[in-house]
Amino acid sequence: MLLAHERFELLASAAPDACAVRFRDASLSYGELNARANELSRYLVGSGVRPETPVIVALEPGLEIVVALLGVLKAGGVYVPLDPSYPEARKSAILEDISPAIVLTHSDLLPALPLAGRRAVALDRAAPELARLPDADLNLRLRPEQSAYVFYTSGSTGTPKGVLGSQANLESYLRLARERYGFGSTDVMVALARFSFSISLFELLSPLLAGGTLLVLERAHVLDLERLSETLQQVTCVHAGPSLLRGLLKFIRRRHADFSVFDGVRHASSGGDLVPVDVLASLREVFGQADVFVIYGCSEVSCMGTTYEALRGAPVLKTYVGSPFAGVTLLVADEELRPVPPGEVGEVWLAGPGVVKGYWRREQLTAELFREHAGQRFYRTRDCGRLNDQGLLELLGRSDFQVKLGGMRIELGEIEQQLRRAPGVDNAAVVAKPRPDGEKMLVAYVTRSPGDERSDAERAAALRQHLAEQLPEHMLPARIATLEALPLNLNAKLDRKALQELPLENALPRAGAVRPPRTASERALAALFERALALEGVGLDDHFFDLGGTSSSALQLIVEVQRELGVTLGGLELLREPLEMLAALCDRRSGRPVHDAVGSRSPDPGDVCELFHFGRDQSLFGVLHGPKASSVERAVLVCAPLGHEYLRAHFVLQRLARRLAAQGTPVLRFDYYGCCDSLGESVDATCSRWQSDIVAACGALVQRTGARQVVGVGVRLGATLLASVASVLELSALVLWDPVERGDQHLAELRHAHRARMQSALALGRWLPSWRLSGKEELLGATYSRALLRELNELVLPSASELACPVQRWNTDCAWLDLAHLEDMLPDPGISQTLQRFVDEAASQSVTKVAHSARNEAA
Repeated sequence: MLLAHERFELLASAAPDACAVRFRDASLSYGELNARANELSRYLVGSGVRPETPVIVALEPGLEIVVALLGVLKAGGVYVPLDPSYPEARKSAILEDISPAIVLTHSDLLPALPLAGRRAVALDRAAPELARLPDADLNLRLRPEQSAYVFYTSGSTGTPKGVLGSQANLESYLRLARERYGFGSTDVMVALARFSFSISLFELLSPLLAGGTLLVLERAHVLDLERLSETLQQVTCVHAGPSLLRGLLKFIRRRHADFSVFDGVRHASSGGDLVPVDVLASLREVFGQADVFVIYGCSEVSCMGTTYEALRGAPVLKTYVGSPFAGVTLLVADEELRPVPPGEVGEVWLAGPGVVKGYWRREQLTAELFREHAGQRFYRTRDCGRLNDQGLLELLGRSDFQVKLGGMRIELGEIEQQLRRAPGVDNAAVVAKPRPDGEKMLVAYVTRSPGDERSDAERAAALRQHLAEQLPEHMLPARIATLEALPLNLNAKLDRKALQELPLENALPRAGAVRPPRTASERALAALFERALALEGVGLDDHFFDLGGTSSSALQLIVEVQRELGVTLGGLELLREPLEMLAALCDRRSGRPVHDAVGSRSPDPGDVCELFHFGRDQSLFGVLHGPKASSVERAVLVCAPLGHEYLRAHFVLQRLARRLAAQGTPVLRFDYYGCCDSLGESVDATCSRWQSDIVAACGALVQRTGARQVVGVGVRLGATLLASVASVLELSALVLWDPVERGDQHLAELRHAHRARMQSALALGRWLPSWRLSGKEELLGATYSRALLRELNELVLPSASELACPVQRWNTDCAWLDLAHLEDMLPDPGISQTLQRFVDEAASQSVTKVAHSARNEAA
């Protein structure tokens, strides 16, 4: 038996120059990938990794994930992927349970990993050392029964459980897929699944063990339907869950009258959850030249259990999961493994070479769900199903309290355990209920402890925050409701059926007044929010994900907005902006006057704002809060941080700008170059460009307000950039909000765990607490370009003595207080009053001009 990595080595030897993997504009040939994996495997062996030694791999999408996977397999270690975006509590639980010999990661992610003294290797920093090692194959003698990987799934006891697979399981997994679907050297397969899910092995290794090419996409790419649909025109094989496919296929059907651009796709499949008939039919229609399959399995059977081909020429009337792969035994049976007749419902049991060794350090659970029968080892899936007269398997639900959402298994008991541990909760139960779009969502019901006098709204907000610190995004309930008591059946046990039948509350408990929509665009968008989320009373300040939006409902909303309003909103915009701003964006993109949507309708001057483009090629986007008088004494220019803190600061600074505007001080917030590239991913995003953006923004502020004095407010890296051009702008005062002294310090502090938090929110589906973020959370992150990294490392924040204006530094000794807790302070207007007082006490001299470069840029 050739093990997976051994087959890859043969292919690399036969065609070393063939392209193996691509990510963005970078690629590795088979020879290069094999060499880098060999170097890493030698490093691991030299570091004490022996056969069956667990190795944690905590990486985000990139070439390194494939190098790490192959390197661990070649060294005989146990590959254990860990999602960097998981909450710290979950990462700690997995690290404690697996006790890895080593953690492979990236320097950006180190601060967010609760290592507790464990050894970690940042692959980017170790690259020079690895390159000095021999790159020939190790040729270790590994046995098929040795452990190869562990994937953690939801656990009913409140902690995740690890599924332990062998080298033989992995070989079977990939061989069955390759033989059934005919993958070959001309195939290009795209990787869409998160690496912490076992189906990722199908996407990552199937093309590499067939001589084809793997295309790795970052999360933002997966969530951008426009970019994703363009990418699918360049691949031959695609696999995606039904939730992602539903939105993607709707988008494609609206944007492409001719589906022939996708004729290069020859294999299209879905699975992980029940695939609706309409999704399967649409998949077959859009990818007109593809063989369309449903794949059914789970981590415990190496994912390849059964498969069903939706043959062309006949209507899709029912979705089956089909018949077993070669060598797999399928039983629809009772608890004693006695088969039930065709047409009758039973539990699904699977046996074959893919059935894994069991659960990591869970002998009792392994013995409960893995059973020897008739000379074979079966796994009890707890899925309910029935066979038709042709032997095709149809799934009908679960026999336990586990559910599947977005293709991911969720143990409701784990969520319930976390709820019961929260302060003020006496008891809790969670159920999955249908959304209007046909998808399911989690709804939690709690009873309060004696003495808990919080309102339902306060309790729900606190519980959401508590769960967000313990559970991954896909396990967070969309709704949390308080009951006087949980319903019980005649046996005095929880009546889950009664919970299912409880009407879904259409009105969320609110802590304050709701500003209703007033313009046509706002009303239309509010109606789309309400339809997507089964809610009533959506207001201007509501964010889609705060209301319980998920990845699938967000994709559906994007499609509906395009259909009804004729414009396209991005997934990142849905997460970042409240309904009011989204409506203004729709107006601007459709050519309607924006001021009609956001302008003079509100009696609160803090809510009055102007949205406009300015700067080079009109590439900058600004929001001016407050009065637009021809001449004002002072105005404030806000420079938000870049990269990973951009969105977190956006929410906070938006509220601060409204408060200052209400006091009569105009405030300009703006997006840096490219609007969508304030993350520093593009080669066009450089510090020098960002500095020129600030100069242009200052000129635009003066031009629109006639301000005689400009106070600059910079946050984190925004403070560094602003201070570096302060003398050019001739600011009357400069506020450095938690400044950093160097760009490299900023990178070391910020590029870590939750850099992909926003993408995760969209990808996995969750509410997002935009105003109650803990100090260790980030909303968004991306990989800076090499040129930008060099500039950041050279950028030094000028000292106060070098600046020709008064300087106020806030929170210089606390890296997180400013953004983590600012919103908690804002209801007490102390922060805005402090800033206003500082503005009033700023230099008394009048600033009568702004630098010529700023005026020229504005003109």
